[in-house]
Amino acid sequence: MPVETPVSTVRIAGAVRTRALFAGGAVLTSSLVYLGAIWPSAYTLVAIPVVPAPFLFLYATFRPPFAFSRPRLMRYLCVASALSVLTWLFEVWWLYRLHDRA
Repeated sequence: MPVETPVSTVRIAGAVRTRALFAGGAVLTSSLVYLGAIWPSAYTLVAIPVVPAPFLFLYATFRPPFAFSRPRLMRYLCVASALSVLTWLFEVWWLYRLHDRA
């Protein structure tokens, strides 16, 4: 008698991964908003358009079809995540460069 894997197990695993990615996006974009809010700088200009992204990521964590059914929203969330990564990489490089000079 062959053992069958129910389809629901695969769907649950995919849902958990999707929700984890949305939760990670919320943390990532929140960190950019924090970086832009701690003092006025060029990061503030980058962080202003990203302010709604953490809230959208949190909402999508609990309702993934909300984001998947809207292609423009998914593009916005991807761009917000990419901006977060790039600004933090630049910040780390900048601090390392300042530390290296001293």
